[in-house]
Amino acid sequence: MNIERFKGVVVASTTPFDRDRNIDEAGTRRMMNYYVKSGVNGIFLLSSTGEYFTISQEKREKFIDISVDEINGRLPVMAMVSDASLEAVLSNIDRYSSKNIDAVVLLPPYFYKYSQDELFEFYTAAADRSPIPLLLYNQPMRLPNSIELELAKALSNHKNIIGIKDTSSDAARLLKLLSIFKDREDFLVYAGSEGLAGYASIFGGNFVYALAAVKPELFIDIFEKGRSKDIDAVMQLQSNINEMFGLFDAVQGGYKDSFSNFTHGIKAALKLKGVCEPFNSQLGFELNEQDYDKVRKYI
Repeated sequence: MNIERFKGVVVASTTPFDRDRNIDEAGTRRMMNYYVKSGVNGIFLLSSTGEYFTISQEKREKFIDISVDEINGRLPVMAMVSDASLEAVLSNIDRYSSKNIDAVVLLPPYFYKYSQDELFEFYTAAADRSPIPLLLYNQPMRLPNSIELELAKALSNHKNIIGIKDTSSDAARLLKLLSIFKDREDFLVYAGSEGLAGYASIFGGNFVYALAAVKPELFIDIFEKGRSKDIDAVMQLQSNINEMFGLFDAVQGGYKDSFSNFTHGIKAALKLKGVCEPFNSQLGFELNEQDYDKVRKYI
């Protein structure tokens, strides 16, 4: 397995919908080509930014099919297979891994709380089943279950588990992860919080970011400057990234009021760039010119 191709800046993709909330095929194809031309290193389909949890199985599979067809091997493609049920996870792995994607991404089960030993069994069963590499996905802000450091170390020994996406704003945790795996060529650490891009870039981490869809060149730049240990440049670029957080609050009441505002903000920016429409998979609203005016400064 060539793990090198999974390194770098991976974009956590939105999912384009038309006004009737069907997968927008033309928008999806434009988006995939936009990612390729932007210079990012990979694409994560059906992330939380991609509204995975509100999309039917039929639409998920259609989105993967269109995306993989358009990418045609030009970039590595990852896709979420998560569920509260292990049985459903295994079914998703069977379905999605047959679609020429390069890796699957798996959260801990949601709603119920489980022990770290039980999570070890959960991930081992999934990794044993998957014919392609699997990435752990830690999301402590939204789930009752977290992948603690010792569990990550234990799971990293599975031959089919190649890394972890850690969506935490805890800088100390990220630095511990990067320290634990700094000498491991077979296991990758992806920072999932844009606020920690500077740390990740300097200390050997990779990125999976939603905002990389809006300003890919910014994240490619900080990744490269961090690797070359240009600290002054990293500090300035991190400041620029921090300013971009305003995009999450640009639409209506902001992301703390509704997740719809989070996805609308990103999609509105992509709409202004000619990539896709701003419609969500469910709920949300029609954007107005005032919304777009607030979004314009971020692109």
